[in-house]
Amino acid sequence: MQLHDATTLHFDLRIQAGEVLRSWAVPKGPSLDPGVRRLAVPVEDHELSAGEFEGVHEGQPRGSGAVIIWDEGPAEVTRDEPGHLAFILHGSKLTGGFALTRTGERRWILVKTRDATARPGSDIVAERPASVRTGRTWQEVAGDRLRGGPYGVLPEPLRARRLPGQRGAATPPGVMRSRWSTRVMIGEAATLRRIPEG
Repeated sequence: MQLHDATTLHFDLRIQAGEVLRSWAVPKGPSLDPGVRRLAVPVEDHELSAGEFEGVHEGQPRGSGAVIIWDEGPAEVTRDEPGHLAFILHGSKLTGGFALTRTGERRWILVKTRDATARPGSDIVAERPASVRTGRTWQEVAGDRLRGGPYGVLPEPLRARRLPGQRGAATPPGVMRSRWSTRVMIGEAATLRRIPEG
């Protein structure tokens, strides 16, 4: 399972079926609480190599494009029929039985089965946010891209520069200005709001 900062931050559940990975986007991530139902949106099958990727997808239209391998391990499919998939995971974070049930054309629900590995009231996503491969969060992977680290390189060195129409000191690296916003650090969440009256 990967955590991907794309148009929206979401988890990608991938289960191998032959030579491909069946895939679902899970916006809120998995849960070990059997009482929690999580939306899972089916997406196209992926090549097996996609499950090995951790880094930054270049050219991401929204979001940083950062991907981490949030959890991994063998999966045993115990039931596979139209509209229903049951499986047992043997991961570092996710263990035991899970089930996917289709409730609409592009809507499935992911639930944890009631077994010995269930943890009612827990939040595994908040408890263990980092990659099982590197111990890094998706924010750290995204930050490496801005710093030219191992997960991505900047096309050119960052340096202070004066923007068109800007008065005063040059804008420092990693900061953007606009006539409608205060200073915003690249890689941090921000809301830009236009207030014509100033």
